[in-house]
Amino acid sequence: EKLAYCCEVKSLGCNPEPVEDTDFDCQAGADDWKRGWNDQKKAYCCTEGRAPCEEFNCDAGLSNSDLGWSVSKRAWCCTNK
Repeated sequence: EKLAYCCEVKSLGCNPEPVEDTDFDCQAGADDWKRGWNDQKKAYCCTEGRAPCEEFNCDAGLSNSDLGWSVSKRAWCCTNK
C-alpha cells in the first residue's frame, strides 16, 4: 500500500518495465550501481541476481552497530540480512 502511494504520488519505488535485452554488463559500474545505473539495468542486474545490489554493507561496522549505524542502515540490514 505504501509502495503504491509512493509510486503514484511521488514517482518513487515504481517497478520499471521488464527488460528483454540481456546485453547489460552487470559487473561494469557495480561499485556505484545505485547512482550509475539506469532503472532498466538495475531491474535486470539486481532482480536477476547478476550483481550484488545491496543498499548497505552490513558487515561494515557490525561490531559497533548500536552506536555507529544509522536508523535506515539498521532497519535495512536487520530486514535483509
